[in-house]
Amino acid sequence: MTQHEFRVILSRELAENELDGLAERIYGTSDAPGGDIFPGTTGGVPDAGVYWPGQSFVHAAFEVIGHLEEAAAGLTVTRIESDPIVNQQEIAERMGLTRESIRLAINGKVRQGGFPVPVTAPSASRRMWRWSEVAAWYGVNDPVMWEAMRAARAVNAWLDLRELAPAAAPTPAVLIKALLGEREAA
Repeated sequence: MTQHEFRVILSRELAENELDGLAERIYGTSDAPGGDIFPGTTGGVPDAGVYWPGQSFVHAAFEVIGHLEEAAAGLTVTRIESDPIVNQQEIAERMGLTRESIRLAINGKVRQGGFPVPVTAPSASRRMWRWSEVAAWYGVNDPVMWEAMRAARAVNAWLDLRELAPAAAPTPAVLIKALLGEREAA
């Protein structure tokens, strides 16, 4: 099974007792899934960082949505972000390069510039980048990342439809089948 990394945006923060219920759901049973969910806030927005196993990104996403929404009454997942935001150290680790070589690339001293623009303000003490943009700049072909981005778009469309016209939203199983085909939907 592939380990999927993503972020979910939540309708509200989880209360302390809901965090306990979530922990019990994902860690407290013999058939625990082996993933991690880290609720918090980013820039004042309630969210959770997720590292979750699954046969596909869409399977992992719907499993996490279920755990979160069942652990906290009235909480909804409003969005999924599959493109991790990374700092200079994380880029170096993912690329198997030194921080110095990444710094040189960022400053245009390697490959004649064109390094992706950070998603944080230029004056921020720690600059951050979208991993997909950095990976593309380095020529990394990561099919798992591209599958996750495609699946996240479909899950986000489903989340929007579920909010705006719940009766029209298909079940997660129908969406999984449409995205992955009948043989992988189980």
